[in-house]
Amino acid sequence: MPALVTLQEVKEYLKLDLMSQLEDKVLQHLIAAATAEVEQKHGRGLTYRETVETYSGTGDGKLFLRAYPVVSISSITVNGAEVPPSAYRVEKHTGILHGAWPAGVDNISVSYKAGYWTDFQNPPPSMDIPMIPMDLKHECLELVAYLYENRGGVR
Repeated sequence: MPALVTLQEVKEYLKLDLMSQLEDKVLQHLIAAATAEVEQKHGRGLTYRETVETYSGTGDGKLFLRAYPVVSISSITVNGAEVPPSAYRVEKHTGILHGAWPAGVDNISVSYKAGYWTDFQNPPPSMDIPMIPMDLKHECLELVAYLYENRGGVR
């Protein structure tokens, strides 16, 4: 699972020995937990991913994707029929798809790439993938630090 911070970033933030692997498993677990909590708090996937999601159309002209910023739309189908790119418009920074989304139960499928690139040490494979904002990265680092300092029932 992609994470909002790397193990090296956490070790640097916590001022731990970068070469020591003694607590790597614990830190990886805390990174995964903190990433999940930050994503849940913000109500969306934040890490870069390819995803396929199913939606129930409401007859409204807007469809709200669960992950954003949107990098690219691979395909959209409505009631099994492919929707051409000329039939919709995407607001990449908000994840809103504008188009004709007919009412129905699980009648819309969207395959897309979205989220932030989180590893500052390694460049993203495409310039279209935005880097994670520092406030989100810091939020995750702070949560990992809190979890680390309060692990093992010590409060």
